[in-house]
Amino acid sequence: MERVYISGPMSDKDVTEAKKDFQIAEARYRVDNYSVINPYKLRDVLIDGTWEEYMLLCLSLVYICDKIHMMKGWENSKGCKKELEMAKKVKEDNYI
Repeated sequence: MERVYISGPMSDKDVTEAKKDFQIAEARYRVDNYSVINPYKLRDVLIDGTWEEYMLLCLSLVYICDKIHMMKGWENSKGCKKELEMAKKVKEDNYI
């Protein structure tokens, strides 16, 4: 089973809207039988984390994935750009 990481803007979005966007993307990939890494769920794990701590976790998760899904608006997110850069380093042509 392939594993996909969902990359999308979080910091500058309404929390409810961001959560919904990540849930929709996750559901789409689960239907297609992917194992899905949804970084939005880290908000429930690292409640008081800094941006840097979240990015350290996210980049580690990108590293173990086969593909990365770039959600709308990723181009304006510093974190998403870092995640895509990591994905490209790990494996060529793994972003969708």
